[in-house]
Amino acid sequence: MYTGPVYAADAPDAGICSYCTAFGTAAERYDACFADTVEGDVSRDVVTEILERTPGFTAWQSPHRLTRCGYGATFLGPAGARELKAHPDAVDHLRRQCAAWTWPPDQVEDSLGSLDKDGGPIAYLFRCRVCETHLAYADFT
Repeated sequence: MYTGPVYAADAPDAGICSYCTAFGTAAERYDACFADTVEGDVSRDVVTEILERTPGFTAWQSPHRLTRCGYGATFLGPAGARELKAHPDAVDHLRRQCAAWTWPPDQVEDSLGSLDKDGGPIAYLFRCRVCETHLAYADFT
């Protein structure tokens, strides 16, 4: 049974059949989706697959799914600074996001160093299904 987040008014509290999630029947039956947003330029079919057929994950703020190479990236789990050391491509992805917010470099590095998968702030780690590049986004709350 899938017991992760479901964005629907009438979804059962006891969980949803995993097969119904994967085949889209749960999304259709409950008018549900399993993620809040999709980040990236992908086709409508990919957006539908992610929102209506891909299990979601719990995040501090509204969880969103990352994309790359035209597909949804695989969610690997929560990560802190220690876990991200093994994935410098994901850290670079986070740096670019912070730079887009016009954070000064010292604030970016302090924020990245404070990431903690068991506390907060936290990052969410993904891997591209095509090129295997690691991506991440963070809740800096």
